[in-house]
Amino acid sequence: METYQCVVADLSHHLNENTITIEVYENIDSYTMKTTVSGNDVSVSGNGLFSTFQLLRDELLKSGFGMRCNAARLNALQSGMMADTDSVYLVQLGEPALTTDFFSFWEYANIDKFPNTEEQQQFAEQWFNSIKQE
Repeated sequence: METYQCVVADLSHHLNENTITIEVYENIDSYTMKTTVSGNDVSVSGNGLFSTFQLLRDELLKSGFGMRCNAARLNALQSGMMADTDSVYLVQLGEPALTTDFFSFWEYANIDKFPNTEEQQQFAEQWFNSIKQE
């Protein structure tokens, strides 16, 4: 088990911040993430580290909390080779991903918009389309 600290914004109270501890368990072929926020236990499991993070983020959003970290940004995505790492690319439309665009999931991000997984996946598709060569 590994533990990480992450700042969450309470979306119902003018974005007041709290720090939560996230426990990450790596199993043979899956990951589990657990945390407690405002007295509620949240636990999710998934196949990849980023997809499990996305499940956790979506559960926290349903509970009224937005995660202020790099992996929660709209423009965060992973390549297949990164699937078991806690790093993401932060990409810009029309620009290829570079090693300088590589960031830790859990690093604090001063964001006020909190996309869900569907919105993040839509952005990733837009990004892929924006860098396709004719």
